[in-house]
Amino acid sequence: MRPSAWSHWTDLSVVLGHLTADLASEVWRYDQESFTYVDSWRTELDLGYRWGDPLLALWQASLTGENLAAGESPETYAQAGVRGSVESYLASFAGSLAVEVGRRWYRQDGSELEDLVAYSDFTYLEVWLLASLHVAANLTLDVTASYEPESHTEQDDDVTLGFGSVSLVWRR
Repeated sequence: MRPSAWSHWTDLSVVLGHLTADLASEVWRYDQESFTYVDSWRTELDLGYRWGDPLLALWQASLTGENLAAGESPETYAQAGVRGSVESYLASFAGSLAVEVGRRWYRQDGSELEDLVAYSDFTYLEVWLLASLHVAANLTLDVTASYEPESHTEQDDDVTLGFGSVSLVWRR
């Protein structure tokens, strides 16, 4: 059974000319911690440079960082990456594509829990696509997709996550 908990999410975004900064913070505090439910604080930072025409295409290049402080849990990690993205909102098409590559380092190797968890450091690639194409006056084709391979220091831990969704939407 999940113990009673308190959580808080904060998200702050700032744009100064072409420079962008996004800071996110997520805190979890449990009345009673366990192996599965531990107090944690996750922070995320994205510093970028954005350019382009809002009526045609906006481009962004960013440095990203993430940190999860979860006490003695083997899930505690730090992560850094670079991201490139483009978004466009035209009359017949709207969409965004983001690609990020980076590295995650775990603070503990998890070897004392060898049979239960696989927390080896890894290099990651994340590709996200959101698109909406107007194919007729009342008909839109919506596409959502992601592809996220992880290349771990322990090859047996390698994993690739992904999903895709295509919807044909008719509106009156």
